[in-house]
Amino acid sequence: MKHQIGLAGISFNPHHFIFKKGGPLLIAECPQIRLSSIHRDRETGLAILRARFSTRRLSICLRGLVMPFLPVLTEEQASADVKKIYEYVTRRWGFLPNYFQALGHDAQLLQDQVNLYTNAMNEERGLPKIIKEQIATVVSGINMSSYCLPAHLEILGRMGMDKSLSRRLSIDYKSAPLDPNVMELLKFCEKLTTNPVDMRRADIEKLRELGWNDASIFDAVLVTSLYACANRFSSGLGLTPDFD
Repeated sequence: MKHQIGLAGISFNPHHFIFKKGGPLLIAECPQIRLSSIHRDRETGLAILRARFSTRRLSICLRGLVMPFLPVLTEEQASADVKKIYEYVTRRWGFLPNYFQALGHDAQLLQDQVNLYTNAMNEERGLPKIIKEQIATVVSGINMSSYCLPAHLEILGRMGMDKSLSRRLSIDYKSAPLDPNVMELLKFCEKLTTNPVDMRRADIEKLRELGWNDASIFDAVLVTSLYACANRFSSGLGLTPDFD
């Protein structure tokens, strides 16, 4: 089946790809088109993501393409103070994201970001952690974040979510078999992501009517907003995904 994309109206078959280890993924029919267009054209990205790659195969392609535009500070290069923060991150997150290593050149900024994201994602003031991870995955999917998606798919897997379900959340969350109230919460997060200027008090009232309390709604807004930042920060720096 051919897919029409927004690059000069070119059609291509999403199964016809050339894989180059350590290099970009090319479309065989149109070798001038690279997977980097996933950041520029949503329909291109969706066609590629829906080509039924496994999570591993997709992220390998992305890892081969996305190289850091600016250097990150590795553990070996870090000062004693920064290493302590890295060790804390590894304990709390279970790994050391390249996102935080990109901030390692400024210890105070790094500490501030670690505190913000760790508190927002791990402390259960309103929403349980797994729903916050689902929001992060959905938002990162909408924003076509080649860095954040593999990380949150990995985290959801560690939390016990079925891989096929987490992939649905990243590609087409409305097709996922979720609790109806969770689905409405995700729709709220999608609207905030794609049309923030259209947000109204009525959007909040609808969630309240479904049983979501103010602390849960606050968490949903916070996580959605944080990943608007994380998705763009990682894309702007060309961060390499943390997981294959």
